[in-house]
Amino acid sequence: MKTTGVIKQILSTQEGVGKEGKKWKKVQFILETNAQYDNTYCINIMGEDKVNEFLNTYLEGESVVVNINIKTSKWKDKYFTNLDLWKIEHFTSNDIDPNAEDLPTPEDYENQEVTNEQDDLPF
Repeated sequence: MKTTGVIKQILSTQEGVGKEGKKWKKVQFILETNAQYDNTYCINIMGEDKVNEFLNTYLEGESVVVNINIKTSKWKDKYFTNLDLWKIEHFTSNDIDPNAEDLPTPEDYENQEVTNEQDDLPF
């Protein structure tokens, strides 16, 4: 999934050791988009190199374009969904598609006239 937004908060870096004795490093950040609903996401970055690159490159308040994988896992009859980052870039004016059509707003539907024309539908 690809979306754009503003980095609202960078959460604390987490580190640990896995079952196999391998070290891991993770950071999460809060991305707020301009979507009308469900516009806030907590995105995970895993791996020491990726975490360090993110922390050295991006700041809170910056506009970014992110590509994420949505992954759901089951553990003890419970499901958990993660948003894992696989690509991030600074937002530029080139990221706006000038040929994209605007989505209709609720006001667009309010201004439509209702007609009582007969049609061939059985309901």
